[in-house]
Amino acid sequence: MQEKERHEAVRLSDDISSFDTHSTFNDCLESEGVPRDIFVVPVKQLPPRKKAVWIWACCVCGNGGMKVSVDPCPYCGTPRCPNCDTRRANAR
Repeated sequence: MQEKERHEAVRLSDDISSFDTHSTFNDCLESEGVPRDIFVVPVKQLPPRKKAVWIWACCVCGNGGMKVSVDPCPYCGTPRCPNCDTRRANAR
């Protein structure tokens, strides 16, 4: 190891030893001055994500509200094409 590399390694180890360790994440936030009412909510308490469904409307007959997995159109038999309106709908 050359002198310059050894000096960098010593400086890095000094920097690492100066880090403050916290027993919990909340202790870390508290020491950084983050107010208690802004603390992170556990994932288990978050509401479920909204689920999305892709639906399409046939450009030939105008029938709509079909999932994109339904192909061709059950009313006119036309396959879904780039002209058919496709939208994302949020499921409940």
